[in-house]
Amino acid sequence: MKRERYLRMTACISLAWTLFPEPLLAIQAHGGNEGIVVHQMGHVFFLVSMGAFVYWLREGRLLGHPGWRYIMGFAVLMGLWNIDVILMHFLDEQARLVSVERTTPFSVTLSGGGSSWLPLVYYLGKLDHLICVPALFLLYTGLRRIKASLGSGEGKGAEQ
Repeated sequence: MKRERYLRMTACISLAWTLFPEPLLAIQAHGGNEGIVVHQMGHVFFLVSMGAFVYWLREGRLLGHPGWRYIMGFAVLMGLWNIDVILMHFLDEQARLVSVERTTPFSVTLSGGGSSWLPLVYYLGKLDHLICVPALFLLYTGLRRIKASLGSGEGKGAEQ
């Protein structure tokens, strides 16, 4: 009985979200100056951490193992993702150089304050999932390869 109620409620909520969609913004906006500054600092810290991780992988000579090479690819892509998100937050919330206007439910108009190239940069920057999803796939593949090599006993030298 309870299960049917949860299924019915989930179906109703899913139907409501389908019929009355709200914009789901990939690059989340933050209210107030302190929110965006702290958030940007978090992205800078994450970027520096990914750079340090790549350096550690190269200096630790772990790249001989294919799993660690995939994980290094993940760290590089996540560093690029952080650069992209920092730029998008700056354009969206700090400099307010790009204006986005919804003209119809399925189209928006971008204007870049007199610049012809800024709306294109903004549009391409909002496609941050094209960096993040492959990065997560590389992480998954790398971890899976490391696990497989540990199970077979071949990776004993690479993990020390």
